[in-house]
Amino acid sequence: MSDWNIEFDEDFAGYFDSDFGHAITATYTPFGGTSKTIKVIRDEEYNDIIDGEVSIESYTPVAYVYFDDVQNVATGDDLVVNAYKDLDGNVLKAQTSYKIVNIENDRTGIIKLILEEQ
Repeated sequence: MSDWNIEFDEDFAGYFDSDFGHAITATYTPFGGTSKTIKVIRDEEYNDIIDGEVSIESYTPVAYVYFDDVQNVATGDDLVVNAYKDLDGNVLKAQTSYKIVNIENDRTGIIKLILEEQ
């Protein structure tokens, strides 16, 4: 668990519940290691860079993961996120493979992974 006990394990279980929470299933593979199935909360962060007269807009894929699931996560590890589906089973976003390019651990129990689509 994290160094700071701001949240309880029950809270994280609720956040990362794929049936009633916010999470979907993903496969995490550490570089040179064995893959395992974890739960992630996937997001697209909006970026807007204004350089003089020109505005550049983009999205950065990120995944929020429970610390206990990826304690030794490192840049270069792989993450394959299962397809997003609506309640009727329609695919909203296909299964996608990512490389982890940055890790933001604020020591609250949830780690933010910055991803690059492969």
